[in-house]
Amino acid sequence: MAEKLLEINHAQIYYATLAGYVKAVDNVNFDINEGEIVGLAGESGCGKSTLIKSIYGFIKYPMKAISGEINLLTNGNKLNMLFVEKEELRKVRWKYISYVPQASLHVLNPVTRIKKQFLESVKREHNVKEKEAMDEVKEYLKSLGLPPDVLDSFPHQLSGGMQQRVIIAMATFLKPRIVLADEPTTALDVVVQRGILQMLRDIQKELKNSLIIVSHDMGVHYQITHKIVIMYAGKIAEIGPTDEIFNNPYHPYTRLLINSLPRIGDREQRSGIEGSPPNLLNPPEGCRFNPRCPSKMKICEEKIPEMVEISKGHFVACHLFQKNGKRVKEDAE
Repeated sequence: MAEKLLEINHAQIYYATLAGYVKAVDNVNFDINEGEIVGLAGESGCGKSTLIKSIYGFIKYPMKAISGEINLLTNGNKLNMLFVEKEELRKVRWKYISYVPQASLHVLNPVTRIKKQFLESVKREHNVKEKEAMDEVKEYLKSLGLPPDVLDSFPHQLSGGMQQRVIIAMATFLKPRIVLADEPTTALDVVVQRGILQMLRDIQKELKNSLIIVSHDMGVHYQITHKIVIMYAGKIAEIGPTDEIFNNPYHPYTRLLINSLPRIGDREQRSGIEGSPPNLLNPPEGCRFNPRCPSKMKICEEKIPEMVEISKGHFVACHLFQKNGKRVKEDAE
């Protein structure tokens, strides 16, 4: 049985505003095991990036951890990343958990060669001499199919795809057990995207670690993930094995997301999901998807749905399903 690396229990992470709290991540629960590639999916503003930042312990105002746990399991100990001290964070970052941020192409210093940036990040966390570190870095880049002359380049001399590969190489050099990637293929063309995804998958296979990838693109999740967490308006709508989610989506929101994907040979016009996500300052009562849901029932406006296991490892939070996982009715009122 795979070892559990991360457990998220009733996590609540809000944003403080003058008008009140924005409930960005609200009572989220799931676990991540060793060797899993887990996707966080959903429309923009659903809480994906907030959650992945919180997993990394990157909680800065106006973000605020309200309650719950995001436990990083290290050497038999639990480290709650929502309320962890900076000194404890330093001990686990890069070596145990690393982060490829959203818009990471802007992370690199434009006036400093890649070599110096790589060395600074490695030496800060890895007490080795510069020549020894440089030899290790060159060997690692070679194993990833990156040319050694990349190290002598300035960021502006590299393509967007090559910059992203460098960032991923930095984040994975110390062989962390968990890698967090927030929209790693954004702003890249489809050919480069495929290369980036293949690189992430190859690294995961080599290190046998866990990868958590954020993307609003369901096609990205289909290509690379083992398990998908579907988020809507700060809550989990559905979670399960990737193949199972795509072949048997239960939540109306999940079905609409998947049905919006273009298919080869299918000339039928695709359409987006009608309506807009709710204002998380004052989210709707009951199921947060109910104002847009084509299968809405009266109870959906009154009661928050519980998470129900439909099949092994496949959970859904929807009033269309009873405790035993059977559908209440085929067509909602």
